[in-house]
Amino acid sequence: MDANEGSEEIPGSHDVDLHNRGNVPRRGLRFPGGSANHYAGSAAYILSVEKTSQKLFSDVQDPGHAYYNAIYWAADAGITKGYADGSFGINRNCTRGECMMFLWRLKGKPAPKAVAKAPFPDVPKSHVFYNAVLWGYQKNITTGFTSGPLAGKFGVNENCSRGQIVTFLYRAKSL
Repeated sequence: MDANEGSEEIPGSHDVDLHNRGNVPRRGLRFPGGSANHYAGSAAYILSVEKTSQKLFSDVQDPGHAYYNAIYWAADAGITKGYADGSFGINRNCTRGECMMFLWRLKGKPAPKAVAKAPFPDVPKSHVFYNAVLWGYQKNITTGFTSGPLAGKFGVNENCSRGQIVTFLYRAKSL
């Protein structure tokens, strides 16, 4: 049986390949076994993926690149948009604000509860990461810094360490 036999092609989309054991979606594949609606309720199809990456990021153009599938999955799912210069920023560090934004978008950009005062002075209501950070704070994904020179702040522009990101992921896993 041909790999595409019995599959419905979704024109212009980049859909999740549910048989990809590495759970890294491949761009431009078909839903196996028929209609995409069949998979709409499955755990593997958590996100509604729309094609948002109309063009390739300037620094991620080779489909053979180790991060290509993951980067374009995240772009197509609306988790990342890249930078104004057209790059993804493949070799840049992520800030704590960017990491919280990725998580917030992954969870569907839920509206945080309105508050009279922002919980962190370095993330005012006008900040691009405000909703993501407030949501993370309200869901106990982040507490901000509790000691040291950044005590009382979120550290929105600080690099996110591996320990910090796995803590964010651990706290967000049940949401």
